[in-house]
Amino acid sequence: MSRNPKPIDPRLARRYKFQDKAELLARAAKLAASAEETPDLRDRYSAAFIQLMVLDNAFCPAGNTLLAAGEGRRTVSPNCCVLPAVSDANEAELTARAVVLWRARTGIGIDLSRCFDPVSALRRLSSALVSLRTEAHDGY
Repeated sequence: MSRNPKPIDPRLARRYKFQDKAELLARAAKLAASAEETPDLRDRYSAAFIQLMVLDNAFCPAGNTLLAAGEGRRTVSPNCCVLPAVSDANEAELTARAVVLWRARTGIGIDLSRCFDPVSALRRLSSALVSLRTEAHDGY
């Protein structure tokens, strides 16, 4: 890490539950390495991730990975995904999937090219998700 680190934004520290960047990235490295089968492999991969993230500053995981590491979860939701093309026949099913993804703090891409009335489909989807906004997101 740099010798003169930037001050930590208190909103980020509160959301991701960390005191300094190295601590947060070490937790993310441990979470990523937890998929390995043996303790030796978990330790080896955790050390490799720490080297890449903290010491080499080669990459930083995205928000949901950091959030999961801060909360001690073993699974991570994706930061974003694209749903299959919405049509009049599958709109209700895809809206239900979008609600689940939205609750998991996942960004959603939507292909409306097969909708007869894409504006109305977006309005219905938006109204389904707007009611979840305060529940799923902490406003940051």
